[in-house]
Amino acid sequence: MGERRDAALAHFGNRAATELTRLIQWAHAPPTRGPVGTWYAHMCHLIDRYRSRKDEAGRFAHHLDVEMGHFKRNCWVEQILPLRETCRLKGLATYQIPVEAATCWFQGKAPDVSWI
Repeated sequence: MGERRDAALAHFGNRAATELTRLIQWAHAPPTRGPVGTWYAHMCHLIDRYRSRKDEAGRFAHHLDVEMGHFKRNCWVEQILPLRETCRLKGLATYQIPVEAATCWFQGKAPDVSWI
């Protein structure tokens, strides 16, 4: 989208690419709360500017808005990536750990965390 002729589409595409690239970089070097808060504010502002459009930018902004809702609820950068790395280092399957934790939560039990 960053290479579109329409200046608004190109601007949105380039800004979204910059912010999403930053998020991907954090998978390898998790940030502190300050940069995360700034990133989150930038993304919300960007989405708000384009969400009401009826073109490709509006559809992408809507998609990003949905994904940001997941981010806000789950803070996956801070929670899932360390779990994934811990599982990788210990040679464990990543998916089974949160499934077991959710199952225990619904059953009112404490999950087994002895593997940590």
